[in-house]
Amino acid sequence: MDLKDIRAHAKEDLRRGLSVPLEDRVIGALVAMPFAGFLGIWWNALTWWPNMLTFALTVLVWLPMAAWVAGHLDRANAA
Repeated sequence: MDLKDIRAHAKEDLRRGLSVPLEDRVIGALVAMPFAGFLGIWWNALTWWPNMLTFALTVLVWLPMAAWVAGHLDRANAA
C-alpha cells in the first residue's frame, strides 16, 4: 500500500463517515475526542492563544476526524 492508496482510502472513509447511522458517528466522535483534545491542549501550550480560539480549533479538527473514524469503522465492518 503506497501513499496514493492511503489518501484514496482516507477520502473514501471521510465520505462514507458522513453517511453512516448516527450511532456509528457517535462512536467515531468518542474515539476521536481524546486525540483532538490532546491536540487542543498541545496547541494552547504552544501558542498561548485565548481559550475559545483554541477550543474552536479543537472542534474544527475533531469533527472531520470523527467522520473519518466512523467511515473507517464502517468500511472495516463491511469487509
